[in-house]
Amino acid sequence: MTGVPVRIPDHTRAALAGFDLGFLYGERFRGERLPSVEEIARLMPASIDLHVELKDYRPVSSQDLSRLFEVLEQNGGLQRAIISSPHEEQLSAVARLRPEIRRALLLFRGVRVAADAARRAAFLGCAAVNPNYTLIDSELVSICHKHSMKVFAFTVNERGTMRTLETMGVDGFFTDYPDRIGGRAS
Repeated sequence: MTGVPVRIPDHTRAALAGFDLGFLYGERFRGERLPSVEEIARLMPASIDLHVELKDYRPVSSQDLSRLFEVLEQNGGLQRAIISSPHEEQLSAVARLRPEIRRALLLFRGVRVAADAARRAAFLGCAAVNPNYTLIDSELVSICHKHSMKVFAFTVNERGTMRTLETMGVDGFFTDYPDRIGGRAS
């Protein structure tokens, strides 16, 4: 996103804050910085859920999770947080530390049977399943809704795909183009 080939965990927070996220998108966006969790929790309206994805490039320790929860709590974001991960053990760790925090199982394209993964998410007490949009079918949506889980598809950038998924009953999208949703903010 910054044009700099670095990995986030290899840098300090201060170093990451110095990267210019906007320069690739034109002069108008120059100087846009990578926001911190604190800033996002403070700046996002209270009506918007905060989807926090635990990336899978390194294990997240209980200490890391506790610090994340502390920062969210101090900045008014804990009640709105939905912690997502493709790793069931990470979601279980979140549940052990803070059972009140909503969780979502991420499903990437390599998932063999998305419906089975949705059943495991229900067993884990997840509030949502966040599948790659190519994995979504009516069975997956039905299983999720039967278990009171929402379905948030990623990354959906085409209007036609958005309409198709809405017809299937998907609850929301992760997109690079929120203006394409057509009045829905998800």
